[in-house]
Amino acid sequence: MKLLENWRSILTQAWSVHLLALGGCAELVLQYLGTSLPGWAVILLIVLTIGARIVSQPGLSNPEASE
Repeated sequence: MKLLENWRSILTQAWSVHLLALGGCAELVLQYLGTSLPGWAVILLIVLTIGARIVSQPGLSNPEASE
């Protein structure tokens, strides 16, 4: 396993990272309020995260992939 050169850009701009952070924060807030995300919402978040991970995002392509 190798760390990508543009890992900082990926962490701040990738949709998959944003969706995972949103889901994690939502679950923490809802647990604090005494509830949790419904099962369908968790599955939807996982599907969206996988989709966001495989979609090409301008500016986040792997610079080594073009070599």
